[in-house]
Amino acid sequence: MQMANFYPGEFSWRDYLFRGKNILPEIRHQGFEPTCVFNALCTTAEIELARAAALGSPPQDMRTRLDVDSFIRDYEYISGN
Repeated sequence: MQMANFYPGEFSWRDYLFRGKNILPEIRHQGFEPTCVFNALCTTAEIELARAAALGSPPQDMRTRLDVDSFIRDYEYISGN
């Protein structure tokens, strides 16, 4: 079932498969933490990994889940926070 688009011409991978594969990871819930950049980066990287796997011959599924908290710990360590 396709969902209605809010804007004319809007495109969402929720409604489509890429080479027969769903490339969207599960939605992340950051709660009230100010971690939107880390969540967005992880989601973007996961989409790219899934897209690259789908481009294979034959297309493969990729369900890598990056650990946002690990990125935050590394950032805090490197930045001295």
